[in-house]
Amino acid sequence: MKRWIVLIVILVLALPAFSEPQSEAKKAGFHETGYPIVDTTVTLKIFGQKDPLHRKPFNELPVIMKTEKITNVHIDWIEVPAAAVNEKKNLMLASNDLPDAFSVNLPDYDIVTQGAAGVLIPLQDLIKKYMPNYNKVIAQKPDIPKFTTAPDGNIYTMARLNEGSWMRQLSIHGIYKPWVDKLGKSMPKTTEEFYDLMVAIKGTDLNGNGKADEIPIAMGWGDLANGVP
Repeated sequence: MKRWIVLIVILVLALPAFSEPQSEAKKAGFHETGYPIVDTTVTLKIFGQKDPLHRKPFNELPVIMKTEKITNVHIDWIEVPAAAVNEKKNLMLASNDLPDAFSVNLPDYDIVTQGAAGVLIPLQDLIKKYMPNYNKVIAQKPDIPKFTTAPDGNIYTMARLNEGSWMRQLSIHGIYKPWVDKLGKSMPKTTEEFYDLMVAIKGTDLNGNGKADEIPIAMGWGDLANGVP
C-alpha cells in the first residue's frame, strides 16, 4: 500500500515538470489545485518494481485504477522484476533512455550523481508549489529536508515515513484464547505468567488430535515475536 501512496506523490510532482513549457500545460488543461490534474488524459512512463506478490499488471490494481480516474493521468508502467531492478535501472541511466519518474528506492549515490548531471530534475520548487500536504509533514518534522537535500542544495527525491507500530515495538504476539480458557487460565500480563502458560500448554492435547504434542511457542526466522500459539 505504501508504494501507491508514493505513486500519488509522484503524480503530483511529475506532471508539472512533464507539462512544461506552459503551452503543453494549457493544452492538457492542467489544474494547479484540485482534481483532475488535467482535463485531457496525459500519459507518463514510470519505472516500477514488480515484486513476486504482484500477481496482476499494475494498471489492473484497484488503487492504480482509482488514481488514474481521479487524476486523469495514465501510467505506462515499466514493470521490472525485483531481481532485475538494479541492472535495468543502470542500463536506462547509462543509455539516457529514461522514464518520466522512478517509483523505486534509488541509492543515494544515484540520486546525488544523476541529479548533479541533470538527469533528475530538482523538486524543491515543485514541492513548495504543488504539495501542501507534504509541506505540512515537513512543518511537523523539519529534519526531513536535511535527509533529502543533495550536496548541491537541490532535492531530487521524496521522503517516505514509516511510523507504524512495528517500527516502535516487536511484532504483536497472538495467543489462542480458547486454549487458555481450556486450561482454566487467564491471558498473561507479566513475563512470569506468560512462562507459566507456555509450560502449561506444553505436552497437552488441546487441539484434540489424541496426542499430547502441543508446542507452546515456535520462532519464525528473522522475527522473534512470531510463533506464539
